[in-house]
Amino acid sequence: MEQELSTGQGNAIIAAAEAAVRAAVNAPREEKSVPREPDAAEPDAAEPDAAEPDVTFPGLEVSGLFVTVRVGGRLRGCIGFLEPLSTFAATLREAARRAATEDARFPTVEAGELDEMTVDVTLLGPLLPLSDAMDFRIGDHGLVIEAHGR
Repeated sequence: MEQELSTGQGNAIIAAAEAAVRAAVNAPREEKSVPREPDAAEPDAAEPDAAEPDVTFPGLEVSGLFVTVRVGGRLRGCIGFLEPLSTFAATLREAARRAATEDARFPTVEAGELDEMTVDVTLLGPLLPLSDAMDFRIGDHGLVIEAHGR
């Protein structure tokens, strides 16, 4: 089932991801290098920062998401989750943080690059089984392949 986001909802999601990237890039070095998974017991994991746009949209069904960071049009990070870590907002913040600071394929985004940065967010709908192995469109659908319990 495809869902439509309003322009305002889409803008709020992008703004929240950008804010998370900026916070991660501007964080002291020791905070950048400590990978962590948000914990629902942490107030910060469930509650968005007062300065962040509200990304709580009742009825929005998202099974996962990916955040892509580009600097000067060049890919600098892309990290995502197939399932939420906790809340949508916490998952969005964590994917954005990791895309900017932990994608092993690229150097960490630096503060001086933030003005040239663009952020894209891809929302994943519910994962659905395919009845026919060819029943998907490249560019429209993503695939999760499972075999032998993996």
